[in-house]
Amino acid sequence: MTGSHLREIPVRTAVRSSMAGVRTALQTVFVLALFFGAVSLSDSAQYIIRSPNGRINWSAGEIITSGSGSPVDKQAPNATDAEAAVYSIAMLNAGQNLFNILQKVRIDSQFRMEDLAARDPQLLVKAREMVYASPEVEDSRRLDDKGTLTVSLRFQLHGGFAQLVLPREIIHVDSITRVMPGKNAPAETADPDAYTGLVVDARNIGTQPAMAPRILDENGRDVYGPAFASREYAVQKGMSAYETDFDAAVVNPRIGDAPLIVKGLRTDGLGQCDIVIGNADAARIRKSSEHLLFLRQCRVVIVLDAPK
Repeated sequence: MTGSHLREIPVRTAVRSSMAGVRTALQTVFVLALFFGAVSLSDSAQYIIRSPNGRINWSAGEIITSGSGSPVDKQAPNATDAEAAVYSIAMLNAGQNLFNILQKVRIDSQFRMEDLAARDPQLLVKAREMVYASPEVEDSRRLDDKGTLTVSLRFQLHGGFAQLVLPREIIHVDSITRVMPGKNAPAETADPDAYTGLVVDARNIGTQPAMAPRILDENGRDVYGPAFASREYAVQKGMSAYETDFDAAVVNPRIGDAPLIVKGLRTDGLGQCDIVIGNADAARIRKSSEHLLFLRQCRVVIVLDAPK
C-alpha cells in the first residue's frame, strides 16, 4: 500500500481500528490470565447483595444461599439414618432461605418477584418448585464438631426463572436482515463506525440492578428495554450484565470490540433501575446502523457503584 493510500483512510476509522486491536488484545490477555489462574474475579469487582443466609450475585446472574441442620434424634437406628435426617433439614433450610431471597429480586422498576407472585399464585408455585430443585454447590458441605451440617444451594436467575418472570413484551425477534443494494449499486461494505455493544456508566446516580432495566432519553422515550430485546437472548444471558469495575466492563466480551459508551444522568422509576441518558447519546445509539442488532442480542453492560 502506498503512502497516498494510507492518507485516504478516514482518521476516525483508523483510530477505531487501532483501539479495536488494543481492546481485542486486552480481552485475550484477560481470558488467558483467568484461564491460567493469574487473575481472579474478586467479590469486590462484582455486584453482590449480601444477606445473613445468602447473596444475590447480579454479575454472575445467580443466588447462593446456605442452610444448616443439627442432630434431632439421638436414638436414630443407625448413623446413616441420622446423617440423612440432618442433611434433609439442612437442604430444607437452605431452600427456604433461597426462596425468601428470591422474592426480593427486582424484576423491573415497578415489580419485585413477590409483587408478581401476589398477582399470580401459580407463578409462586412454579418458582418454589425451581428453588427446591436447585443444585447443591459443589464441595459446600461443612460439618462442625457438634454434628451441625451446613450446605449451600445455587439458583440461576437466567434460564427457566427468567422465562417465567420476564415481561411478556419481550418477544422472540427474528434476525434483522439488512437491505441489499440494487443490481447497479456499489457492493455493500461493513460500516467501519458500527458499534458492537453498549456500555452505560450508571455510577454515582443511585442505580439499582434489575432483570429488565430500561434506558431512556431525557424525554422519557425508550432507547433500550423489553421492546428491544429478543426473548431468547434475554432469557439465556440476561437483558444486561452488571459490573462495578469500569475498566472490566469496557473489555467484557459481551459487548464486542467497539462498544458505544454513554453516561447515565439519573435514574427513573420506583426501583431506580431505569437509567436516563442524554439526548445526544440516545441519538448516537439510534443512529448506529447496527444498533437494533446489538440491542436485540442484549449486548449491554451497565456499570454500577459497588453495593454498600
